[in-house]
Amino acid sequence: MAGNDHASPTTIHGVEPAADNCRPSQAGESRDVSHPLGAGTQPGTNTRDGGASRSPLWGSPEWQADRRSKLGASQFAAALNLSTHATAHDIWAVAVGEREADPETPAMRHGTLLEPIIGEEYARATGHKIRLRSRETLTHPDHPWLVATPDAEVIGDGSVADYGLQIKGVGIHAAGRWGESDTDDVPPAVAVQVMIELGVARACGLRWAKQDIACWTWGRPLKVLVVEWDEDFYAELFERGRAFWFDHVLARVPPPLDGSDSAWEFLRRRYPREE
Repeated sequence: MAGNDHASPTTIHGVEPAADNCRPSQAGESRDVSHPLGAGTQPGTNTRDGGASRSPLWGSPEWQADRRSKLGASQFAAALNLSTHATAHDIWAVAVGEREADPETPAMRHGTLLEPIIGEEYARATGHKIRLRSRETLTHPDHPWLVATPDAEVIGDGSVADYGLQIKGVGIHAAGRWGESDTDDVPPAVAVQVMIELGVARACGLRWAKQDIACWTWGRPLKVLVVEWDEDFYAELFERGRAFWFDHVLARVPPPLDGSDSAWEFLRRRYPREE
């Protein structure tokens, strides 16, 4: 979420910030899977080798550089050419340093700002209590190249997280791609993102069996859709994502050219036109 990382957290109806005494695990760190959030240290604190140090500030250049060395759940669909917003070549070009990541767009900024508001609407509509956690990146403990940043979690009895919550502010022109509440009729890229988030969360000790997706379009009722854990689907996605990361990103071998802007830029650099 945007804002001052050191500001006092504000609790709104049914919504609370991520607890200060938890942090998702990262490869090589000890993790307390008995904790409801899968870790027992403060957000942004690295306890590797028994010491305490700050990991890069969320959204900072250092954080961006660290993220370029990993494949995030929100990038997964693009890496598999299943996204309407980016392609595998786009993801590859940024990861290997062929070009800079696209700057944050107004739509992206507004989506981040709206997360707590949509979360509050979800809490009101369902009667569930949620905890926002969109500044917390989960790193797969066995595959540190794979990360996920769930938006929130639904809290059951006490402080135990029952399942995840993905929050989507959807523009009027994209609203038709979403089905009705209580179905899994979500855009393919969202299904991929949510399944990868579930897989990483489960590997980190969060026994989520599903994620709700709160889908909100201005002036329309909130929709609550659901994607349930599917081990076979996750395994297929994981293998395809692993192949992309190892065979293309780490090997610095571009994926097949796909007509994207980054692909054309790549061609122009390799074969500059003589004037």
